Amino acid sequence: MLDNHQILQDKRDILIEALCVLIFDNVKTDDKANQDLINKLIKELKKRPTDVSNAKNLISDYIAEVVLPMLK
Repeated sequence: MLDNHQILQDKRDILIEALCVLIFDNVKTDDKANQDLINKLIKELKKRPTDVSNAKNLISDYIAEVVLPMLK
């Protein structure tokens, strides 16, 4: 969905925000399945730095502090 540019940018920004929240909520878990999901999300978001940058204003500061460094 992130690569479908027929979807409004605002909606893609909200999706990126939600993915960042998922990463934040599961980053300190020991569950292997959750770690695999987090690694996949990070990998996909790293492919889209412009989209992540566009969504930065929606991402809460405390979440951004943890998640955004992982995306570099």
